[in-house]
Order: sequence, then C-alpha cells, then structure tokens
Amino acid sequence: MPRPTSWGIEGRGFKHVMGGLEAGRINIAARAVGVAQAAYDDTVAHLAGIDPRRHPALARHGTKLRAARLLTSWAAAMKDRGERCDLEAGMAKLFASESAQEVAVEALRLHGGAGASPR
Repeated sequence: MPRPTSWGIEGRGFKHVMGGLEAGRINIAARAVGVAQAAYDDTVAHLAGIDPRRHPALARHGTKLRAARLLTSWAAAMKDRGERCDLEAGMAKLFASESAQEVAVEALRLHGGAGASPR
C-alpha cells in the first residue's frame, strides 16, 4: 500500500505528470488549429471570387484544417472524460502544428507581396 507523503500519495506522480503533458499537448494543438483557421480565413477573403473548393491549395488546406480540428476535439473529449489520451494528444499536437505551418506558408504564397506586409 502506498504511504502518504507531504506531496500526496506515493506512486501516483506519473499519472499527474502524464495528465499535465496531455493537457499541454491538447492546448498546443488547439492553438495551432486557431493559427491555421486564421491563415485559411484570411486567404479565402484575399482570394474573394475564387471558389475555395475549386482551388487545389485551399481545398487541401481546408481538409487539413478540418482534420486537425477533429483530432484535437477527439483528444480533448477523451481528456474531459478522464480517459488516458497521451497517444491522441500527441497525434493532435503533431498533426495540428504541422498543418498550421503548411497552411500559413501557403497563405503567404497565395497572398503574394501582401502576405509579407503588416496589416
């Protein structure tokens, strides 16, 4: 039987550390989804008049954005239910952060010179 210490119950630290890592990874994934969404929305607005479903880069990046959002929501829902989600949180963080970078770079390219100037 674990014995109490001044820091809590001995042997339960790993669970608490993993819980913090899961939450941190989900937080990073959610922030990356926000960055990707902002870049995508700005690009769609910049290219007003071009159907985003007809433009291959916008369609591809819209798909990545939706997938990143779903992965992040899936991991967050597991965390909310108190389930172990270290794998899912890591998947969401990896995919969402890579997708955000790709969407942002493509947004800069599609904006042309306007993409490099401040608002």
